[in-house]
Amino acid sequence: MIFDSMAELKKYVLGVMEDCAEICAEEMLEIMREEIENAYNNYSPVQYVRTGELLNTPQVISVSSDGIVTEFVDNGNWFSLVGKTKGQHFFALEGLEGGYSWGRGATSIYSTSVDRCNNRIPDYYARCLRAFGIPIA
Repeated sequence: MIFDSMAELKKYVLGVMEDCAEICAEEMLEIMREEIENAYNNYSPVQYVRTGELLNTPQVISVSSDGIVTEFVDNGNWFSLVGKTKGQHFFALEGLEGGYSWGRGATSIYSTSVDRCNNRIPDYYARCLRAFGIPIA
């Protein structure tokens, strides 16, 4: 590729960085969903019917050439089934992570997702940049 100016080069590189960030954001969401699936596979509910709504909690908050922000978003559709908080809003993922839901131990969905993203995404991003012609080490 030949660029006629530094401005053209900069525009191209920033565009590729943003495109790669979008691709990486989707990979991050997949990692987050996999960790929810892992928790699902390790526990069968007896006090409620699993809706699968937790799989909708991973969301992209922002994506740009400067970075990616994803998080597990509370959609507000959960309610406590027992105890002092019965009937009150209850983010199921917080309950799972804290180990105070449904008489089971704590999960590690948050921390494992962060660890996996930190381990996978930088190399994934670099491979993406190289695939778009940005020769980085």
